[in-house]
Amino acid sequence: SEDFADAWPPEVARVAAGGKEKGHVLAWTLRAAEKVSYLQVYGAPRDVREHRVLRFRVRADRPFAPELHVRVESGIQDVIYSVVQGIGPAWKSVELLLPEMRPLGAFDPRRVEDVSFTFFEGADGVIQLDDLEFETGPGGWQFTEPEMVARIFGGDRARKVKKIATKHFDIY
Repeated sequence: SEDFADAWPPEVARVAAGGKEKGHVLAWTLRAAEKVSYLQVYGAPRDVREHRVLRFRVRADRPFAPELHVRVESGIQDVIYSVVQGIGPAWKSVELLLPEMRPLGAFDPRRVEDVSFTFFEGADGVIQLDDLEFETGPGGWQFTEPEMVARIFGGDRARKVKKIATKHFDIY
């Protein structure tokens, strides 16, 4: 609902989904004159430590070149973020793994304020968002130790890696 959103430019409305879709979506009108356009959506879980995935659907009124920066914010400069490209007229289902999102500042997963969507390039168009949700999962917002080892050493080599705990740190 537009009641739980703050945007610049401030043109946000709840509109009928249209076509075969039922229900409503959040429509956000962008203007090329604005160098930065943002939409903050409130109502996200305050504590996302147990959450693994941020999922939503997005589409535009035409093919859209600018990148959409998606941020989970615990402060204006304390975020985890990811970039979505290739937004067009067809619905695009986006699934962002929180552990893969890049940190900026001192993100605190216990104090989430909102999820924001930002374009850092001016463009004219209407962006529609729907079905924004967080999903819980093993490891929560951070990689589990086996996932981290696999990311560092590669899946095949990860099985051969041994962990040696020392007094001050672990050696793999």
